[in-house]
Amino acid sequence: IEQELNHFNELISSSQLDSSNLDKLNISDKSELNVPGQIGERKFIKNPNTKCIECYIYDESGWNFVGEVTNKPNVTNKKIGDDEYDEVFHIELDDGSTRKLGYNYGEDPYDVALRFIAKEKISRNFISQIVNFIIQNTQSYTLGAKPHLEQQSQEDQIKEQEKLLQQYQNNNIDNNNNNNNNNNNNNAKVVKKSDYPVTCYVNFDVKKTSPISKKFTQFYNKLSEKSDKTKEKEIKKICTLLENSTKNKRYSTTIPSSTYSLLLELLEWPETKRFPVLDCLRCGLLHPSSEKYFSKLYSDDMIDIVNIIILAGQIEQIDGYSKNHLLAFRCLSNVCQHNLLNSLILENIEVILDSISIFISDGSLYTALLLSIVTTLLNISVLLNKHDNFDAKTQMITIIAELLALESDSITNEIKYRLLCALGTVINKSNLLINYAIELTINEIVEDFTNSEDDKINKCSNSLVQDLQITDDKMEDD
Repeated sequence: IEQELNHFNELISSSQLDSSNLDKLNISDKSELNVPGQIGERKFIKNPNTKCIECYIYDESGWNFVGEVTNKPNVTNKKIGDDEYDEVFHIELDDGSTRKLGYNYGEDPYDVALRFIAKEKISRNFISQIVNFIIQNTQSYTLGAKPHLEQQSQEDQIKEQEKLLQQYQNNNIDNNNNNNNNNNNNNAKVVKKSDYPVTCYVNFDVKKTSPISKKFTQFYNKLSEKSDKTKEKEIKKICTLLENSTKNKRYSTTIPSSTYSLLLELLEWPETKRFPVLDCLRCGLLHPSSEKYFSKLYSDDMIDIVNIIILAGQIEQIDGYSKNHLLAFRCLSNVCQHNLLNSLILENIEVILDSISIFISDGSLYTALLLSIVTTLLNISVLLNKHDNFDAKTQMITIIAELLALESDSITNEIKYRLLCALGTVINKSNLLINYAIELTINEIVEDFTNSEDDKINKCSNSLVQDLQITDDKMEDD
C-alpha cells in the first residue's frame, strides 16, 4: 500500500491546472470523505485553513490525501478559429488528412472525443483511440470525467452520450451544408477511401460484466483456500476491475497495481479452471492503468505480460484447453492498443505467428477462436505497418493466404473481411511484399471474393485485386 500511495503522491503532486480551470472542478464537502467510494475515484476538497484545493483518492484502505491541485505555470492558450484551448492536437484521419482537436484541462476526455467525432463525422469506432490519445498527451493534467456521470446507471450514461453526440451532429448540419454549397472541394465530411491500411487496433471489449464476475466468483470460491475475509476482499477487487474496465468508466477511474498483481497470481490456477482469470485479464487490459502497470513490471523486473499470456493461454499447445486459447488471443489483441506494450508483441511475434500456423494446420478451428486469432493478426498487421520486420510480414501473408483458402463454415464474412484488411495493411504499397503475395497466388484467392454479396468484402477485395494487379503488370513489363 505504501508503494501505491507513493505512486499516487507522485501523480497528483505533479498535477497542475491553469487557474482559470480550477472552478471547473467539482468541489466536495469534507464530510463526503466519510462515505465509501469506488477504487480510483477522486474527490476535491477545499481546505478552509489554507484555501487550497486538496485531492483525495479512494483505494482499499479508504480515502487518502495525495496532494494539492496547483496552478499550471506558463500556460499559453492555443486557438482553433476564434476559440481558445489549453491544448490543440492534430488528429490524422484514414484518408491522410488532419483535423484539429481542442482540449481544456479538467474537461472529460470522453465528452471531448464525442464532440470531435460528431463535428468531423468520424466513426464512433475511433472514440477509444481518441480518448487514449488525449489522456496520454495531457498526462497528469487530465483529472477525469464529470463526477455526476459516476452516479448514473450505465444505461443513463449511454443515453446522455448519445444525446450529446446527436446534439453536436444537429448543430453542424447547417454548417456542413453551407460548406458543401460554397466549396465542394472543402467538404467537411470524412470519406474513407479504402478499408486498408488499418490504423486503429480492434479490441475485445466488455459490455456486461455480471456474467464474468459470476463465473470468476464461482471458480474462486471453489479453488481458493484463503480466509473468508480475504476471499471477499479479493473478489471485490476483481469485480471492481471488471466494472471500471467498461467503456464508460475506464477513462475516469484508476485500477490499483495490487489488482493486476492478484490477476497474475490467479493465473496459476489449473489449466481447466484458468479461463475466468484470463477473461478478467482481457477486460483489465482495456483499462489505461494496465499499460502503466505492465510496462513498469517489465522495466523493473523483466516480467513480460505477453509471454505470461502465451504460457497461461497455452497457445503453443494445440492439445491444450480450448477456452484458454480463445481468451489468450483476445488478451493479446487488447495488449496491442498500448504503446508501451507494443514492443512485447514484437519480441514474441515469432512464437505468436508459429502458434497460429499450428492451429491452422490442425484444422480444429471454430468460429469464436478463429475470430480471436484473425483479430490478433489484424492488430499485428497494424503494428507491423509501423515497423521494418520483413520476415514477420511475409509470415503474416502466408498465414493470411492459408486462412483465406480454407473452406469452412466456421469462417464468417466478418472473419474474411478482417483477413482482407490485414492483408492490405501488411503489403501497404511495398512492391517486395506485394510480389511475395503474388508468388503465393493470393491475388487469385482474393479475386474469388470480388463477387461477394457482402458489401464490405466486395469493396475490400476489389481494391486488393487492383493493387496486386498493378504490381503484376509492372513485373510483366519489366
